[in-house]
Amino acid sequence: MNRLQLTPEEYVTEIIMSNDRFLLLEGADDEEFFTIICNLLKQNEAQISAEKLYLLKKIIIDTAERIEGELGNRAKIEKICDLVAQEPPDVNNRVLGFVDREFREFECSNDLKDHIKTHKINKRLIWSRGHSIENYFFEISTLRKAFNDYLVSSFYQEAFEIFESKFEHTLRIACALSLAGLSENLLKLIANSVNWQCIDITSTSLKIDLEEWGKILNKKQKLDRFRIQKLFNKFEVYLNMTNQCDIETSRWLSHGHIGFNFMFVVYSKCLYITALGEHLTYAMSINTYRCQQLENLQLDHKEK
Repeated sequence: MNRLQLTPEEYVTEIIMSNDRFLLLEGADDEEFFTIICNLLKQNEAQISAEKLYLLKKIIIDTAERIEGELGNRAKIEKICDLVAQEPPDVNNRVLGFVDREFREFECSNDLKDHIKTHKINKRLIWSRGHSIENYFFEISTLRKAFNDYLVSSFYQEAFEIFESKFEHTLRIACALSLAGLSENLLKLIANSVNWQCIDITSTSLKIDLEEWGKILNKKQKLDRFRIQKLFNKFEVYLNMTNQCDIETSRWLSHGHIGFNFMFVVYSKCLYITALGEHLTYAMSINTYRCQQLENLQLDHKEK
């Protein structure tokens, strides 16, 4: 398949002239994710039928980056799927588009509700289950393997136990951050604005230190104090709402990038707490040893 830039109509013509099957995605990150999935399926040939394996090997994964026009990537894929749906079955059955749901068909007014609770399928187009692809990773078993594989630390096990105990808090706060950013039109600006130093963890709670976060928003993101306070007010409102809704809604409603970054930040704080605890334990043991030595010296002196 050539890599020329095409209009949606030209792209559909190219599909018609081909015998291949197409999976159409928004961007490079989505393409990488689905390529990994397809490769994993191909490696497990014994577990899938010969027919499905044949079809799998015939799939071409392509993205909206090939499509000309002023539309956003999601809108480009939706446009192509609309056009393909008008073609005969031998054409439209060979094409599937997958796009981010984002915040569509979630209710965020008085209560937080998911009006779909599944993948929405409209002819040849599928919406992601939640906001975006990242939300599929928002489960503890998946994160355990990811952190274990890619974050090398001797404190991993203990740190992850702390993280797991605070996982629901993490999901709810990530969702509140997302909705506050959406409400104030600050999604991109706040996406990476919370760092591990903003996180307060106790045995019973997980919180964002608003004073520390405010300093980052002011100094690094150049937000004035009025806008910061408005953002904080919205965050508190949405945090109260996420604490009242079911955890699955918080998981799928959270902005994918904001949620994934926040989970990494919370886990980083868990590592810090664990490492600090080990350091303090070591320091206390050294101090105890030295005190014992001093007492022994004093006893020896008295005996003499």
